[in-house]
Amino acid sequence: MTRMPDAYPPGRHASPTPLRLRTIEPVATGHTAFIGRWEGDRQRSGQTLRGYPALAGWLADEPPSVATAELCASLRLFFDNGGQQARVLPLGSASRAPTHADYLAALATLETPGSVAAVCLPGQAWAAAGNPVVQAAIDQAERLGERMVLVDPPAGLALTDAADVASLGLPASPHAACYYPWVAVADPRAPAGASAAHLALPPSGAMAGLWARSDASRGVWKAPAGLEARVRGIAGLVRPVSRVHLQALNPRGVNAIVDFPGRACLAWGARTLAPPADHQRRYLPVQRLALFLRESLRQGLFWVAESANDAALWASLRLSVATFLDGLHRAGAFQGASPRQAYFVRCGLGDTMTPDDLARRRVVLLLGVAVMKPEEFMVLRLVLPAGPG
Repeated sequence: MTRMPDAYPPGRHASPTPLRLRTIEPVATGHTAFIGRWEGDRQRSGQTLRGYPALAGWLADEPPSVATAELCASLRLFFDNGGQQARVLPLGSASRAPTHADYLAALATLETPGSVAAVCLPGQAWAAAGNPVVQAAIDQAERLGERMVLVDPPAGLALTDAADVASLGLPASPHAACYYPWVAVADPRAPAGASAAHLALPPSGAMAGLWARSDASRGVWKAPAGLEARVRGIAGLVRPVSRVHLQALNPRGVNAIVDFPGRACLAWGARTLAPPADHQRRYLPVQRLALFLRESLRQGLFWVAESANDAALWASLRLSVATFLDGLHRAGAFQGASPRQAYFVRCGLGDTMTPDDLARRRVVLLLGVAVMKPEEFMVLRLVLPAGPG
């Protein structure tokens, strides 16, 4: 965190020119892409599904083997846990496994910034030797700077101590998050009245749905973990997680799902896979809040590209961004009793910009938000194209 001088707080703007307030809308944070093998007899094209009824309609004519495969079963867990919109990219067919090139082609369709906020890859677990498909998704997330990738551990792996976690060699990226263990769901193919039969599924689909549910009810700045983070639609966990396991998992960025007898299975961690030295972005709500802010501002400040790069623009930018941040502060996104303690916005020649920036027709915006303590700011720097001026 960084302490910054009092520069352009709300209500103070160092420009005599008239100010124009532009509304900045918060972007959706629950839109999730699912890329995985399609188990049907014929190939299917990508589709956006909104809600569980859309998934049921999509699978209406498919055999049970398709509905219970990892891709479609993970989608069901996504909607069971509160997901509202999923971009589904089914690859291959029952007779043809998708290739690495198929996955890269699917990821290429997600190149548009802001298209999704999270990516799940059911069927592509991260093994000790790594996973080139998962790594490609993380590389894309880091380059675009507006999404997370949920990384699944291998199905049969037990993570019981620090050595187990270290041997997995998880990717060290703030744009990735990993949950453990796999979850068990009732097998819908089991005959009525038969003893319970279960399917083992990777946790990413359920966790992406939980993120969306938590965002809608509490805000993206709240950790999707704890007593309110019940994992729905599952019969239990494939492997138990004890308090000893938690001490090995959470400090190393692996978020545990814990079965509390008599209560529920709860997500009991909210960290990214960022290196320990990355103190800000190792916490999932801090990282996702930063991504949310960047993407909201990128989309909400499109008009800058058509504006003269002058004092009037800078003043309007400060007002518009400060107003947006003030609304988030009132909703509980930032720490601090007053706006001055919660955020700041800076933009101007001699402050955030140089004459070279003007010559290159770009605007540099600096903002800080107090995500952990009042007046200790996470600082974001945005460079926007502007017109001449």
